[in-house]
Amino acid sequence: MTVTADKSAIGPHTDGQLTIGTQPAVPLSGTIRAA
Repeated sequence: MTVTADKSAIGPHTDGQLTIGTQPAVPLSGTIRAA
């Protein structure tokens, strides 16, 4: 699943990842994937 984020986007996504701005998203598994 592709994770896209607005610069002001902060919140949980349907795939279980948390995206904060343009920082990397961190899924619940603890693996870091580029947002």
